[in-house]
Amino acid sequence: MEINRRELLMTGVGLGVYAAMADKISSAETTANPAYPLPDPKVMAFRLAQDLQFDPNKTKGAGEFVLWGDPNQEGIPYGVLQKWYPNSMSHPHFHLHDRYIYVISGTWWLGWGLKFDPNSTYPMTAGSFVHHFPMEIHYDGAKDEPCTMLICGIGPARGHQPSELHLYRSVSPEELKLIKEYPSQEME
Repeated sequence: MEINRRELLMTGVGLGVYAAMADKISSAETTANPAYPLPDPKVMAFRLAQDLQFDPNKTKGAGEFVLWGDPNQEGIPYGVLQKWYPNSMSHPHFHLHDRYIYVISGTWWLGWGLKFDPNSTYPMTAGSFVHHFPMEIHYDGAKDEPCTMLICGIGPARGHQPSELHLYRSVSPEELKLIKEYPSQEME
């Protein structure tokens, strides 16, 4: 896999944004191990594993929290931990910008196109990497087990309905016909 200059730049910018946010992550937000001194906040920002827990009461849909950046702001790099709960899946949608996803645990199931068919999705197991291209319709989620991913990209990260695609790129008459026939769905 070849890494282009844009991807390299995005990684550097993302790390720079995270570094700039270091002062926002205070040692008070972490549960320290009294046997060891806390890392110097002038040297690094950190959050311990026990501080990165998903809502234990949530059992459907997806949960997430921002590690760095801001996925809601245009042009700002971000990194998000996302967890899909069992038997939960998004409906077809697209994103405006590239998204880079690393599967940390479980199996993440991917589908593409307007036809929502969880049975035709492809499994991405822990350790897999996916590059979602901008403005391409897809859907994803979990089947029998939860899955957790690290998602990095440039904001805004929100998914858009297929009916909005023609606002962002040219679509063929065939695509437009299919999109107009596709019912709008609530985004997970």
